[in-house]
Amino acid sequence: MTESQFEGEGFLTSARVSDQAEPTPRLKGMLEPCVLLLLKRGSAHGYTLSEQIGHLSSCMREVSPSVVYRCLHNLEDEGLVEACWGSSLEGPSRRTYSLTAAGEQRLRDWARQMHRLRAEIDQFIAIFDGLMGE
Repeated sequence: MTESQFEGEGFLTSARVSDQAEPTPRLKGMLEPCVLLLLKRGSAHGYTLSEQIGHLSSCMREVSPSVVYRCLHNLEDEGLVEACWGSSLEGPSRRTYSLTAAGEQRLRDWARQMHRLRAEIDQFIAIFDGLMGE
């Protein structure tokens, strides 16, 4: 992920959360690192990931399973996750996704960029609060 993905317009979008009247801001590009973070905890099925994703951030509550599966396939194509078919006693075989070393490195890089961005946001808010008297 490059720094340019955090620059310019469109950094925030709106995501409507069903139990709130106002839209919740959603950071563009949050799905990929959230999926990688969940896989850092351990291997998982795609549907399990789609259920857990909303617990990481309120702005991810309305992400549909199809979007999570599309993200998983893209991450697999990039070599950031790997998938294997597993048998199930309860039904058909299902794919289990695991984080690769390259996926873990991408997650670390993303977290470093977010730490830098958070410092810049904190500085902006401090200046804003000083000017606005808040």
